Amino acid sequence: MGFVVEITSRSGRVMERYKATGASVSVGRGYDNDVIVADPYVDVRHAVIEETSAGLTVRACGTNTPVHAGHQIVGEEPWPIHSGAGITLGRTHLKVYDLRHPVAPVQAFDRVEQFFASATLPGNIGIGLVAFLAIGLIDMVLRSYTEVEISAVLQEIIASIGITLLWAVFWSVVARISRGEPRFFHHWLAAAAAVTLYTFGRFLLDVVGFNTGSSATVEVLSFLLEGGCLAFALTLNLRFALRQTTPVRHAWAQGVAWVFVAYIVMTSWSFDDLFSAYPDYEATLLPDDWRVVPSISADAFVARSGHLYEFPAEELKTD
Repeated sequence: MGFVVEITSRSGRVMERYKATGASVSVGRGYDNDVIVADPYVDVRHAVIEETSAGLTVRACGTNTPVHAGHQIVGEEPWPIHSGAGITLGRTHLKVYDLRHPVAPVQAFDRVEQFFASATLPGNIGIGLVAFLAIGLIDMVLRSYTEVEISAVLQEIIASIGITLLWAVFWSVVARISRGEPRFFHHWLAAAAAVTLYTFGRFLLDVVGFNTGSSATVEVLSFLLEGGCLAFALTLNLRFALRQTTPVRHAWAQGVAWVFVAYIVMTSWSFDDLFSAYPDYEATLLPDDWRVVPSISADAFVARSGHLYEFPAEELKTD
C-alpha cells in the first residue's frame, strides 16, 4: 500500500516529506538511507520503519541508537505504531502516515496574514523603515514647533527603533522555539505599528487636554492608550509566535497589558508625593504659539504642599 515519512520541527511544522516506494525505509545520517537526516545525535543507520500486513512498525538498528515512539523506548524488536504516530530519533522528529490517512483541508490566508505577508517583502520592508523614520521626524517637529537639534531628533528615533527591534528579537526567539518560524519582520511591524499609534495618540491627547483644561482626564486616557497599544502588539505577536486559539490569545494579551499598566499607575502615584513641593506645568502646541500654564491653581498647590513647611514646636525653640 505504501506510507509517508515526514520530518517535522518540534512544534509540528513539516520540514521534509518522503514517500516510501517499498515495504520499508531506513532512517539515519548515512547516504545509503532512504530518509537522510542531518542530526549529529542520529546514528549512520538509526531506525527502520516497515509496513506489514498488521500495520506499521518501527525498530532501532542497534542498542546504542534508541528510538522513541510516543513515550515508549523502542529496541531492535519491531514496535507497532498507528498512522500519524510521532517518532523521535536524537533531536529529529518524524511522523509516519499510511496513504489512506486523511489530509487536512487547505488553510486560507486571512486578511491579517495577507497584510503581514505582503508587508514583509524586501521592497515593502524598506518602505516601512522610511515611513517609520518620517513619522518620528514629523512627531518631533510638531511637538517642538521650533527648530530642533538634529541630534535630539535622531536620538529619539533611534531609541524607538531600538525598542521595536529588541521586541522583535524577543518574539522571534519565542516563535523559533515554539513553531520553528522566527518571522522577525512580522514581529517588528507589529511593534512599530503599536509605537506609531501610541505616538500620535499621545500627541492628540496632549493637544486636546491642554486646550480643554482637563489634565486629569488626559492622564487617565494616556494610561488607557498605553494598555490598548500594548494589548494590540501582544495580540499580533502571540498570533505569529504561539499556537493558541483566538480567545486564549486575546486573554493573554489583555491580561499582560493591563497588569503592566496597573504597575505603571501605582508607580506614578507612589512618586507623586516626592515632588509635591514643585508646581506642575503643562504645555502643548496651539495654532499660533506656545502656552505654558500651571496644571493646578495656586490655592490648590499651597494646600497640597503646605505641610512641607510645618515644623514641630520643639524645633522652633531657641536657647
